[in-house]
Amino acid sequence: MPGQNTPSSVDSQGRKICRIEGCGCPVNARQLCNRHYARLHRRGTVELTTLPFEQRFWARVQKGDGCWLWTGSCTSEGYGQVQRDRTFLLAHRVAYELLRGPVPDGLTIDHVCRVRNCVNPAHLEPVSSRINILRGDGLTAVNSRKDCCIRGHLLAGDNLRITPRGARACRACHRELGRERNRRRRQRLAEVRRELARRAVP
Repeated sequence: MPGQNTPSSVDSQGRKICRIEGCGCPVNARQLCNRHYARLHRRGTVELTTLPFEQRFWARVQKGDGCWLWTGSCTSEGYGQVQRDRTFLLAHRVAYELLRGPVPDGLTIDHVCRVRNCVNPAHLEPVSSRINILRGDGLTAVNSRKDCCIRGHLLAGDNLRITPRGARACRACHRELGRERNRRRRQRLAEVRRELARRAVP
């Protein structure tokens, strides 16, 4: 029967092979090949035991009074990830679906606690992508929370202008920039006229 422990034997070239029946790999330590020795070291047994997905998932969660922190692997952005059926899934979405049910169509999961590797369903809320972005710390969210322009004008009421792209703009700054542009244009025209008059004089 494969996987059964047998005394270490020797292959045709005189090398000792793994004691696990059906393996046939060269011995590394304790009469085991690299693969079986690593499995013995990690799990305490050479037998291939597959735990149910939920049990593997919750074994990687450190539960506390507030956030439940994911201790497994994380994405480059800091979100927990777990593999299921050779597909990587976001850990907070898995936790939400295991304890609360499926995420509604068209919605994404937002961390209310702002801790990216938290999988506590009490800290997760399904919201639209727009709300999720505006609640975050990115450039779009930071700009949306501003109530004044860079020159200190209030971005509200008659002073607020919405551009064709949907961005907010300050009318007072727009008028000041227009006046400055016109002043520079008039100055350039005056310089051209002076130059032309100078050339016209013999």
